[in-house]
Amino acid sequence: MIYLLLLALLAEQAATMPISEIPAPVTPTPVVSSAETPKPPKPKLICVTESVMGSNFPKRTCATAEQWKGQQKKEAEQMDRLRNQSGACSGESTRC
Repeated sequence: MIYLLLLALLAEQAATMPISEIPAPVTPTPVVSSAETPKPPKPKLICVTESVMGSNFPKRTCATAEQWKGQQKKEAEQMDRLRNQSGACSGESTRC
């Protein structure tokens, strides 16, 4: 019942409104929000396959170039510390 009343009112209003007053259809404009900023490209992964002692299955390790450089630097620092450590075998009077 209410539906028919609304339909009748809309039809009457459309019939009495001149064509020049009918609003043009609105086209939506795309809205670019700050949250949709383009993401930087992902860094390329470099994968290395290593053989594991005591296993027949190789181990595959993937990391970025920056991570590989950090790992190499960390390993070099550990080797330097081991070489420079003063231990029981470093003195001339003791025998190992």
